[in-house]
Amino acid sequence: MNGSCGESELHDREPQASRASGRSGVDIAGYSRIEQGHSSPKADALIRIGDAIADAIGVPLVELVG
Repeated sequence: MNGSCGESELHDREPQASRASGRSGVDIAGYSRIEQGHSSPKADALIRIGDAIADAIGVPLVELVG
């Protein structure tokens, strides 16, 4: 696979990126760069993103990373 997403995958992923960026304070473009490996988040951003994901799926952060 060449790393590109089909149109339906992009549509499905948009809400995920929007939710994660909205809760973590990382903009959608930044979240996308991190997710694709083009950028590395600083520790505080990584914690905020992890916390947002944990909150979205209803588990404590320590369970997500533990």
